Amino acid sequence: MEAVVNDCRVTCPYAESGCKIIMTGGNVKLHATECEFGPQIKWIACHNGDYPPNAVEGGKQSGVRLLVMRGKYRGSLTPGKLYEYAPPAGQGAEMNECRASLAWGGGQRFTHSFEVLVAPPNRVKWVPSANGDTTVQNAIPGGTSEDGERLFIGRFRCDNGDIVNGKIHPSHGCAYIGINGIEKASRQYEILVSIDRPTPTEDSSEAGNSSMFS
Repeated sequence: MEAVVNDCRVTCPYAESGCKIIMTGGNVKLHATECEFGPQIKWIACHNGDYPPNAVEGGKQSGVRLLVMRGKYRGSLTPGKLYEYAPPAGQGAEMNECRASLAWGGGQRFTHSFEVLVAPPNRVKWVPSANGDTTVQNAIPGGTSEDGERLFIGRFRCDNGDIVNGKIHPSHGCAYIGINGIEKASRQYEILVSIDRPTPTEDSSEAGNSSMFS
């Protein structure tokens, strides 16, 4: 029976998303791990505050949702934050006519050109980490420092309760965020990871986001 099933012609598990490939049952699992129509996590180039659908949420500051972005600065490609929209004046958020910023060299640096991380719902989650540890399974790389060190995507809670996302710099042993014009560090943080794509079966499901800040 197993041989019969493996020889049957079947459609891709992601046919509803647009895949038109028909294959034998024995090739479904391998194809599903490579299918271009399957769940994808990728960076999309943006400009002047625009962002694409399925942008990954990083936190919230002054009541405004923050998205995960990265930008180039002084030879680095650094993860940072993008305000979903410009916050109202007087709400404690930095105002610079630019909604995207990153932490670098002790300060908060603003940029009009950047990339936004996008992922299908329930394909990423935040998990606790500390002291520069980025060995968490499936941690998503966020860029590189000016010295070529790999950076990761992190976030932590500020004193006022806001959750702000930025970068994790492993050799520094901490995560950094850009806020109120400065670069702020914390040795306790969350790191963004991908959720393994489930093996296609008749009963596949994925876990939802989880967070110690929920």
